[in-house]
Amino acid sequence: MLEVVITTALVAVALVGHLITTSGALNRSISDEIHNEGVVLAEQFIERLRSDEDWPTLYARLRYLQDEAGQPVPGAARLPDGRMAYPPQSYFPDFSGPLSGTTVLVCVNVPADPVYAAPPGVTNLREDVADARYGLPADLNADGAIGFDARDADYVVLPVRVTLQVRRPGHGSQVSTFSTWLRGER
Repeated sequence: MLEVVITTALVAVALVGHLITTSGALNRSISDEIHNEGVVLAEQFIERLRSDEDWPTLYARLRYLQDEAGQPVPGAARLPDGRMAYPPQSYFPDFSGPLSGTTVLVCVNVPADPVYAAPPGVTNLREDVADARYGLPADLNADGAIGFDARDADYVVLPVRVTLQVRRPGHGSQVSTFSTWLRGER
């Protein structure tokens, strides 16, 4: 009788260990799948930014959403760092969404310098601002020099940071940030 109890206890311990290992592997697999889906969606969203037909006003439109970080937009939510993120369709109504059951929020940030802004309260895209997150200072209007004037109207490259939050019900969310430059034809 004692041998049966000991054997049953050992089998139970082995089964619990196997279940824990299998459960952990499944959770990592789902986490990796969510991350990979986020990377694919980020690539698609960045390509959509690059192909935007309204390149002359792209900076102003991205600044507007960045500045209106407290305005209620259906489906918007705060990222863990406090920035506001929006459904991708807030940026581009024609952007095809993620797989069903997955929620994606996007936060696009562009550099802005309020120090030399004119009029007060307006921020500018400037080449001479030191901001490593965007690769600045840099020649944004391709004139061969890094100037101190606002470049919101004559840039030919635009540095951006795109943050995506991908969430699946019951599996939490993953946040990834991608820094890149958008290039446009003028």
